[in-house]
Amino acid sequence: RYFEKILDTIIWLNKLEIQRSNFLEIIKLILLHSDEQVILGGGVTEKPLAEYLINNLSSSRVIDKTGATSLPELVELISSSKLVITNDTNSVHVAAACGIPCVCILGGGHFKRFLPYPDSFRTKPVSVFKELPCYNCYWVCHLEVKGGEAFYCIAQVSVEQVWAEVSVQLNIVY
Repeated sequence: RYFEKILDTIIWLNKLEIQRSNFLEIIKLILLHSDEQVILGGGVTEKPLAEYLINNLSSSRVIDKTGATSLPELVELISSSKLVITNDTNSVHVAAACGIPCVCILGGGHFKRFLPYPDSFRTKPVSVFKELPCYNCYWVCHLEVKGGEAFYCIAQVSVEQVWAEVSVQLNIVY
């Protein structure tokens, strides 16, 4: 096996993801309210986001695996985790297939095409979103999106919304 049974929280980064300051706040909340180790994952293009997060966190409980996992390693890493936090990317579907709880920060580009999963699915990710009239734009956003910023629909998902779901999945009571 590539990884031992780690039972940690995986945060899989993606360039369409929430604003980096929001990601930072979610990780800080996990570190503050739990003993979880947080593993950052993603492709090579997510490395700058991971570096921003690492540089703004002073915790040995955050491990950076961005750009360092093959597809089989990703599957094993996710299948050995307690929770995955991501957006509409392959990791959300891998988590669902492995039966691992997942909180998915969902934008409107392909809303209901891939996520949220239908109610009939036994194992499904928790999708966190704020539905807007412009949903299903196929990521051709009519609103101004500056380089490096999240799409408007993703930026509307608050830290509080995501944390509410993450804290339930990690059984955090405070």
